[in-house]
Amino acid sequence: MRELIRPAETVLTLDATFDDISKVFLEYPVKYVYIVDAVGTYLGVVALQDIASAMHKGNDMTGRTARHVLREEFLQVITPDMSLTDALQRFMQHQGERLPAVDEDTRQLLGVVHKSTLLDACVQLCELPRVS
Repeated sequence: MRELIRPAETVLTLDATFDDISKVFLEYPVKYVYIVDAVGTYLGVVALQDIASAMHKGNDMTGRTARHVLREEFLQVITPDMSLTDALQRFMQHQGERLPAVDEDTRQLLGVVHKSTLLDACVQLCELPRVS
């Protein structure tokens, strides 16, 4: 899995404001923003559906931060030493296109793994020799 990890572009800290979170969702077509602490430890996600729901209900988000809408342990994570089979099983339970890649020991956010990249790797490994 280590070779499939790409940089995560949608990462904010726990003190990110509602405006910060909204800007990320407006800039990137994603369902989740990854939340880390000051040293990059993965803490969980803020879900687009939670932000949209709060806006729809007219909730005053002034002064609210990622801490207030954080979903801990909501997404399964990918680890660098995980097998392709284990990663594929995690993606089969996830409707999104990407999952966070996290160091197993330190919980540092290493980046993301995209489902399409994982599937390409699986196809390359499973490709049978062509018959002439």
